[in-house]
Amino acid sequence: MNRRLRKLGGKIGFKKTDLRADTGKISRMTVGALSGDPAERKIFMRRRIYKTALITAALAALLTTAVFAANFGWNEKMIELFKPSESQMERLGSAAEMPEATVTQNGVTVTVKQTLADNHGIYALCDIEAPQDFVFTDEIMPDIYSLDADFDYDDSRTMGMGSGSCRVVSQAGNKRTVLIRTENVGTLSAGCRMSLYIKDLGYVEHNEDYSQSEWKTVLPGEWELEWQFDGIPAEQKTVYVNQKVDINGINDDTFTTLEISPMSVWITVEGDDVLTVLNPVIKFKDGGEIRMEVVNDETSTFMFLNFQDGNNRQGKNVVGYNFDKITDISEIESVTVGDVTVTVE
Repeated sequence: MNRRLRKLGGKIGFKKTDLRADTGKISRMTVGALSGDPAERKIFMRRRIYKTALITAALAALLTTAVFAANFGWNEKMIELFKPSESQMERLGSAAEMPEATVTQNGVTVTVKQTLADNHGIYALCDIEAPQDFVFTDEIMPDIYSLDADFDYDDSRTMGMGSGSCRVVSQAGNKRTVLIRTENVGTLSAGCRMSLYIKDLGYVEHNEDYSQSEWKTVLPGEWELEWQFDGIPAEQKTVYVNQKVDINGINDDTFTTLEISPMSVWITVEGDDVLTVLNPVIKFKDGGEIRMEVVNDETSTFMFLNFQDGNNRQGKNVVGYNFDKITDISEIESVTVGDVTVTVE
């Protein structure tokens, strides 16, 4: 790379108060860097316009992300993952926090860089740094991990239940960043304690035909962190539907509540266990739609909670869907379950 370009980022001089990168300024300085070195001028000048545009766009994007992170208290990787706009970050407010909780054991340091929460779920962006001579590979994973918080349950008829996931955001050498998610049928308490537990890093070893497997620990340890959530979960819209819903022609169920936040959609249907045939449809005003299938993964959660008294063959069918980016509630047109469509106003 042109040695002048390597110094360019430090010369531009954006301040934390800048809300937008000045692309004109970047362009002028980029052209100067490309054309100011006679030894490299011939190589670069023939494609100056094309390369200048690419470099300008890349620098503007990087600097804008950094400015957003500085102004709104977001980690840059969280911005890259959830792609919030400036106004969305402002509206989410303290739903995003940077606790910087950290613990070190056996040469491995785990740090919670940021959390993002709504009423039913939490994301935690975590850095894991192993000893210098260790190299993370795709096969390495925690034996056990658990992200937890205080959730309130307003219905004594059912037990609490939740799910979670962990995915690698980036890794290089002895450093890895992961996004850990937990969600729960309860409601997250503002001002609660949050905690993260990770046990042993290792991999699963299989025999040739995969008929047997064995866990292999490569970095033993237990990393426990706890911190105060001083924020407020993302604002949500709750619709108390309370309508009988026909799923398969023979069921006895009521579509009770629809909850929508910029992070997720939660649907509750009470009565018979129809979890595997609910298949909700989320429609957007731009014509797009999401047709949910029964699968528990990073995107969606399906849970049936039996009533603890009376007819325990009935209970709550709970379906949660996590958007892949921050989404304005106003973008959603309707949610359909069975023969009931709820228009989102």
